[in-house]
Amino acid sequence: MRNPTATGSVELGTPVPGTTPGGIDGFLAQFDASGNRTWTRQLGTTAEDQLWGVAADAAGNATVSGFTAGDLFAPNAGDKDIVVARFDPTGAITLNDQLGSIGNDKGTNVALDLNGQARLWLGYAAEIEGKGRTEDQLAFFRDAHEFRNLLLVEQANGDFAMTIARQFYFDVWHSWLLKELLYSSDQRIREVSEKARKEVQYHLRRSAGWVIRLGDGTDHRRAAPPRPPDLRSPEPARARHAPHHG
Repeated sequence: MRNPTATGSVELGTPVPGTTPGGIDGFLAQFDASGNRTWTRQLGTTAEDQLWGVAADAAGNATVSGFTAGDLFAPNAGDKDIVVARFDPTGAITLNDQLGSIGNDKGTNVALDLNGQARLWLGYAAEIEGKGRTEDQLAFFRDAHEFRNLLLVEQANGDFAMTIARQFYFDVWHSWLLKELLYSSDQRIREVSEKARKEVQYHLRRSAGWVIRLGDGTDHRRAAPPRPPDLRSPEPARARHAPHHG
């Protein structure tokens, strides 16, 4: 089960675990399901450092973004540099980077794709297959007829509203699919579904929030005739694959 995480900044002398060389530091904290803090990691230099964005994947890794006015992961390029770091479920840093210009650069948010979930599903599929193949081999070394997708995600992006509507439909479907898989007789499928669904719920909240904002619109937009999404697919949630010949 993925534990919730939080980021922020702490001023010199505030009693958060970690070393505060000076100024303001960024921190990342993980909490268990009961709200108890399980670990805290503090990052900083002698200059100002803050962490603003955090996102956790299905495997329990947390990726944070923010800025540093010092040399946190690399020599500072100018005023403030963007910093990005990934922590594993135990709080250890597994990846980090610092990038910037001579100006003021800040990382304010983090967005994650579904690669982590894909690795969990394909890794288990490779185990079941029992041929010694990896998830990458299953993903990339396939014949044309073995590539499957949802018709819904084939639709053209179109304008922003239509793209968000398509994403919202997919997120709803994905959330309900994972909810049903929680009742699978296969324990690994239940475990992966439980991890993945928490991540998908974040995606669903984001797309649903945009649907509401776009639906509210402006006085001019509300006075116009309604225009429903045209996704041009009678079965948007049906899995399709190319026909196999020969």
